[in-house]
Amino acid sequence: MSAAEPFGYYKDENGVKQPIPDQLKALEQAKFYMKSGCTMRAARDWLVMKTGREISTPGLLKAIRYDKNKKL
Repeated sequence: MSAAEPFGYYKDENGVKQPIPDQLKALEQAKFYMKSGCTMRAARDWLVMKTGREISTPGLLKAIRYDKNKKL
């Protein structure tokens, strides 16, 4: 996976972004943890452990914003 691909998505053979359901579900859980008082760093650590995909703390914030805009 390229670093340019948003967390929870990959590019298929045609270059179209496709969702990775397990990662998006884990991202939703991480957002819930943060709303419940968990720090962003702790949520990021949990997300990396859960999905095996590396993401930085700023990357987590970017993924949350991307996911929010995708839903609008």
